[in-house]
Amino acid sequence: MSLFHNRRAPGARVDAPSAQAPHSTSLVRRGAVAILAALSCGTLASADVIYVRAGAAGANNGTSWANAFTSVQSAIGAAGAGDELWVATGTYRPGAPGAARTSTFNMPLGVAAYGGFAGTESVLSQRSIGANPTILSGDLNADDASALLGDNSYNVVTFDNVDATTVLDGFTVSGGNANGPDSPPQGARGGGAWVLTSSCTIRNCIFSGNSAGRGGGLYNRDGASPTITDCTFTANVASVSGGGVFNASSSNPVLLRCTISGNLAFDGGGMSCVLGAQSSATECTFADNFAQNDGGGLVMIGSEAFFDRCTISGNHAASGGGVHVTDFIAPNFHNCVISGNNATGPGGAVSALYGSITITGCDLSGNTAVSGGGVQSYSSIVTVTNSTLAGNTAVGALGGALRVDSDFSVNDAVLVKNCILSPDNSSPQILVTSGLVEISSSMVTGGFEGPGNITADPMFEPGTRRPGAASPCIDAGSNDALEAVQPALTSDLGGAPRAVDDPAAPDTGQGTPPIVDMGAYERQPAPPPCPADFNNSGSVTSADITSFLGAWFADLLGGTLIADFNDSGATTSADITAFLSAWFDALANGC
Repeated sequence: MSLFHNRRAPGARVDAPSAQAPHSTSLVRRGAVAILAALSCGTLASADVIYVRAGAAGANNGTSWANAFTSVQSAIGAAGAGDELWVATGTYRPGAPGAARTSTFNMPLGVAAYGGFAGTESVLSQRSIGANPTILSGDLNADDASALLGDNSYNVVTFDNVDATTVLDGFTVSGGNANGPDSPPQGARGGGAWVLTSSCTIRNCIFSGNSAGRGGGLYNRDGASPTITDCTFTANVASVSGGGVFNASSSNPVLLRCTISGNLAFDGGGMSCVLGAQSSATECTFADNFAQNDGGGLVMIGSEAFFDRCTISGNHAASGGGVHVTDFIAPNFHNCVISGNNATGPGGAVSALYGSITITGCDLSGNTAVSGGGVQSYSSIVTVTNSTLAGNTAVGALGGALRVDSDFSVNDAVLVKNCILSPDNSSPQILVTSGLVEISSSMVTGGFEGPGNITADPMFEPGTRRPGAASPCIDAGSNDALEAVQPALTSDLGGAPRAVDDPAAPDTGQGTPPIVDMGAYERQPAPPPCPADFNNSGSVTSADITSFLGAWFADLLGGTLIADFNDSGATTSADITAFLSAWFDALANGC
């Protein structure tokens, strides 16, 4: 019996039974008993936990924390499909000092590696990733403190033709330096991780301090479709493109709740999508990244992408401080915040060059550029719906909100307080030099001709871009424009429902009520009163009965009408009956 509970060798099989002999019922019964006995003794092949602890002094065979392997590579060599690697806090390298730079942690198919252990745990839930940093480092010679990176691994981790059962969870990946030749391609790509034709799972990881020509933190290629959840990419560098992440060659990565911040590249400081990549990101943050050329936060070249409830802020580039799109692509930004980005050329938030882009339910605010403080579009098709552009600045007096040299459509939007910093402050917030520009059902400071457009103070709630109670943007949009959005925009930027009627506001927009509001936020009417919540605590409890009875007796003694629940003009026992009826109804059905 092996140390790992009778693991079968890869490719081994159980021989098929021979034809059924006489007395087969008895044989089957005896066989079933034997199987049950084997199960009770634990002798059937099963998934193993293989332990790794840098300071372990036992048998170095991975069977327990005491006898843990001292290297991750040894554990990978012993692992088979279905096994888990539990790796205790420490720094682990894919090769010994002086090893080849091609040394990498090559993740096997079906193996799940977990970091974040102290080295005493008995169940996975006991680990603490934050308290027990577990580092996979490409610094083979442990000399990076002296800035000697030329001997580091090209790729710290490799995923090659593996599926979602291959998991990396709870590690910090650092010190990869893919500054080698283009052949093989991984020599210059994916310093932190190289993902090739794989649908692996990456969770709770930090990719930091890696570098490459492309994809400093991570590189996806040839249909790679990893699911990357709750990960951080920071302080990575790409000399060409994709400081944090690079997606190419029809790769389809899915990012959820990830942070890509403080990365550096020539193009795509945070992330690059090229050559037919179809990326998606949900609830992700792209912040404080820098690109020397295009796309401080994101650059997309000939690729589609979908961004849902993402924040793109504080990024810097020459063109497209937040986002740069080109080469006839169609990214979609849905309920996103694109704010505080800076471009030393065009497009503070977004620049589009020979591309197509859809912006729906978004807030583009506080961005700065020489031209097109919010968006600059050249020979592109840009559609903006139910979005707010506010407080953007063009320091070159060339369109504080928009500079348009292409077809541009704006519906149900609010464009307000976008500034032009020029000696006479005379340039419009929307500068159109060519192309067909259609703006409708929108609030535009300074005005713009189009059906349903208004020029007024949007009357936001103080300190926000939400419509206040008296805002002219309430119920003033176009339902047709909203219904044309794909995928459907069912909630506003704050997560509240769209197209909600405010009975206190006139329906001045287009369509059958309820009519959508202009801008990224929908005014939500005050909830109806709940008389059974007598103490106004926000919930219906027995305390409301106590409070009501106290008021009822006070009315009888003092002549007040606080407990006149049925509005009869007198406080009587009928009010108790009415209140209790409302109270039980509220408990059963809610207010």
